[in-house]
Amino acid sequence: MQTEILTVAFVAALTAFFRARGVAENRALALAFAVSVFVGVAPLIAALLPPAQPFVQVLLQIIVLFLGAAGAYDLIVDLKTR
Repeated sequence: MQTEILTVAFVAALTAFFRARGVAENRALALAFAVSVFVGVAPLIAALLPPAQPFVQVLLQIIVLFLGAAGAYDLIVDLKTR
C-alpha cells in the first residue's frame, strides 16, 4: 500500500513539474506516464546487464529525487496560489 501511495505522489509531482513549465495538461500527464514507465522498466533492463546495474540504480534514484522534489515544490506553489 505504501508503494502505491508513493507512486501516486510521484506521478502528481511529475505532472505538476511539467505543468509549471508550460506543458499542456494532457501532454503533462503523458510525460509523467512516460517517465513513470521509464523508472519502472529501467531496473528490469539493467538486470540484463549486471555490471551496469548499480549505475542505473543510482541514476534512477537521482532522477526520481530531482523530479519528485521539483514537482512537489511546483505542486505546493500551484496549490498555494489557487
